[in-house]
Amino acid sequence: AGFFVFIPIVFSAYSSKTLFVVLYPIMFKYSFHISLLLFVLFATQANAQEKYTLSGYVKDAQTGEYIPGVAVFNEQNRSEGITTNIYGFYSLTLKSGNYTISFTSLGYAKKSVDIILQGCLLYTFYY
Repeated sequence: AGFFVFIPIVFSAYSSKTLFVVLYPIMFKYSFHISLLLFVLFATQANAQEKYTLSGYVKDAQTGEYIPGVAVFNEQNRSEGITTNIYGFYSLTLKSGNYTISFTSLGYAKKSVDIILQGCLLYTFYY
């Protein structure tokens, strides 16, 4: 009972009633399996949007030094964010699309940049 039956179907103008009579018992008997199969197929397609990595460094514009501890986040969804490590490096994984990425840190004003993410992107931000 854990298998699927695939029947090749040839449609014609007068075979649809016969097709319904033949397939109805199969569809009724395996309706749960068919529904589960369709759900899995459509669910995987819904999550098939590509994800890409936005990464780079945050540097001081005057000194060129890397800035650790800078909060880097998606302005539209602040839960998608991270802080730079001790080398000023950050890495965010996001779905493809348009984003406003904000940078904020103690001693610096909050700044934002608009980014179109269609592939992995290396972006160095200068404060």
